[in-house]
Amino acid sequence: MESIGNLTSLLNFNISSNNFETFPVEIQNLINLTHLNLSFNKISSIPNQIGNSFLVKLLFKEKMIFFQLNNEMIGQLFKLEVLDGSYNQINKFPDFLSKLNHIKEMNLEGFFLGFWEYNK
Repeated sequence: MESIGNLTSLLNFNISSNNFETFPVEIQNLINLTHLNLSFNKISSIPNQIGNSFLVKLLFKEKMIFFQLNNEMIGQLFKLEVLDGSYNQINKFPDFLSKLNHIKEMNLEGFFLGFWEYNK
C-alpha cells in the first residue's frame, strides 16, 4: 500500500472487502481523491486528515465497526454529496449530519446505534 500514496492524481479508490483493520494512512496523500469506498473492512476510525480532502462520495458500508464517527472530520468534508454508512455499529448518533451542506444522497439503513435499547 505504501506506493499508493504516490498516485496523487487518483480520483476514485475502492478498497472494499480487504479485511483492513486500520485506515491505510497512505490514502491521506491522495489529495485529488473524490470517491472513497472503505466498505466491508473492519476499520474502527478514520483519521482527521481525511477531512481536509475534496471527497464527494464516501462509502463505508457494512462491517465497519466505528466506536465513534469523528464529527469534526466528517463536518470538514464540505463537498460531500454522497454518504453511505449503512449497516454499521456506531455508539453515538452522528451530529455531523447537520454540517453536510452539499449532501444529496445519504444511506443510513440498518445503522446500529449502540446506546439505543428497546425495553419490553
